[in-house]
Amino acid sequence: MDNKEVQNTTNLDQPVVSPEVNPEPAPTPETPVPETPAPEVPEPAPKQEPAPTPEVANSTDSTVSAIANSESRDEQAVVKGQEQTTADFTSMFGVASEEKPEEPKKAVIDIPIKLAPVEETIVREPELTPEQKKANHAQAFNADEKTLYEIRPDKQGNPIVVVVFFCLLVFFIFSLPKISKNQTIIDYFSAGNKKQNTKEKEKEPEYYNLNTATVRAKIGSLELTNFVTSDKIDGEYTLSFTVQNMGDRLYQYDKKYYVVLYDGDQIVYRALIHSYEGVAPKAAQELTLILNERAFKSANRFKLEEIVESEYPEVKIQNHNGNYGVLTCTHNFNTIEYYFFDNKLAKIKEVYREEFDKSTAYTTHKNKQLALHEKYESVPNFDSNFVETNSYFTLVNEFTLADVPDNSLSQLKTYRYFKYNTPKDVVNFEIEAQGYFCS
Repeated sequence: MDNKEVQNTTNLDQPVVSPEVNPEPAPTPETPVPETPAPEVPEPAPKQEPAPTPEVANSTDSTVSAIANSESRDEQAVVKGQEQTTADFTSMFGVASEEKPEEPKKAVIDIPIKLAPVEETIVREPELTPEQKKANHAQAFNADEKTLYEIRPDKQGNPIVVVVFFCLLVFFIFSLPKISKNQTIIDYFSAGNKKQNTKEKEKEPEYYNLNTATVRAKIGSLELTNFVTSDKIDGEYTLSFTVQNMGDRLYQYDKKYYVVLYDGDQIVYRALIHSYEGVAPKAAQELTLILNERAFKSANRFKLEEIVESEYPEVKIQNHNGNYGVLTCTHNFNTIEYYFFDNKLAKIKEVYREEFDKSTAYTTHKNKQLALHEKYESVPNFDSNFVETNSYFTLVNEFTLADVPDNSLSQLKTYRYFKYNTPKDVVNFEIEAQGYFCS
């Protein structure tokens, strides 16, 4: 122990050799230093980075070699107990000191580090022709398309079908002369259009000549014959005809059938076919409808037509009395005021006034209106007043429909008195079909 301490002290007193002047001191003669193999440095992976400058490479090599020699000498001093030179000790501490050496001039131990050159391999695709570019574009565009189902024509023909078709063709050719003469064959081939033709006939009824004894007009289960117009029967223009029920049940005039009168192609009047008396099956009934003067004088043909309430034209109420809209309808000596609340019938006021010197059937009409007055008085909540003077008579009927029962109103058998809440369009259209003019 004492000898080692003396040796170390002696070495410290010796001058320090700078690694810059002599970076690799020679070993002492007494203790030969075997050459220590340089540590293996793994070859770094090739990176695309700039190669290190020569100055940085030399500094790195010097530091690695000094550290390797220092470690080797320390191991030899511990195992063999021999002295190390002052240069080795100083060299070791000089490298590890915090003072940075100046730029080293030359590395003692050169451990060449060869970096494998990085070669850029540029793969260039061959240039494509315009046709190849279009093909690649179409392939990329249709990449998601899938064939779901493919229909292929049947290449195998059926000889039986050919034979049957040929036979039908021959039969049709030889039958051509007979087809034009045989109505049955024509009806057979047109059977598919019978329903459509029937609907067209219903939409476009047949026209009939007026005042012709041979006319037999049909609509629904009814057949109408013997159409005759008359001039001023009891002061009215009329149309009379016979109704025969061809059906198997009682017909109660529940359909809205009209006799539509024409002057050429222009409609001049619509007469509602109505009666409170039904027609028994296979029975007949005589009807007389009221016409206006224009229809009597200008109508030359007619047709029968069913017109449902939804097809009635819309009417606008021009006159108002408080909260009521008032539709006024007149015919000869009679004036009716229909009061509508929210376009529904609510009240009726009828005034019949006939003067003696202006009527050829004054007495007949007065007796008829007097009989109606007596019948109206029996209806509850129905106000009827008959007044007669030397020159005229008047019958005033007024009632609120909500206060009069429907069955009592039906017993009066008067088409002018519509039911409670009847729409204004229905009242206007059907009262005009009885010869009245409304405004």
